[in-house]
Amino acid sequence: MSTRRLILTALVCGLLILVAGGAQLVRISRSDRQVEVLTEGTKAIVGGRPATVESSHATVDKLFVRVRVDYPDRDTALAAPAGYLAWALLAEGRIVEPLADETTCGAPLGPDDPWTVSCDLVYPATKGTKTLAFRSGDAQRLWRISA
Repeated sequence: MSTRRLILTALVCGLLILVAGGAQLVRISRSDRQVEVLTEGTKAIVGGRPATVESSHATVDKLFVRVRVDYPDRDTALAAPAGYLAWALLAEGRIVEPLADETTCGAPLGPDDPWTVSCDLVYPATKGTKTLAFRSGDAQRLWRISA
């Protein structure tokens, strides 16, 4: 194959990529998909589990958030990953990791139905808008943090 044919083939491929990218941008811009951000105290079903951000408050150097997830039974709750790992704080354009040594999760030891896991999440202080996400399976919900 000659050099001219190779250059022409490369140009045609480049044009096809540009057209496909433009078509994707048009498709995305026409999307009506909205993301609902809940307020503290609002319960949501996430992956079949009721979850709630109960409250938050901040100090000069830390953010404290109390969350709760209801499980149908003790075995399901114990099989779930560590409670705080399913929660992610989005602030300052990035995911902020909780302070694991200060974050606590606990649950009643009795045969309560549903079995509730409450966590007191502790994060380093951040500026600006803060959003807490809870993931369960392929589902995710967001809460705006007021502190």
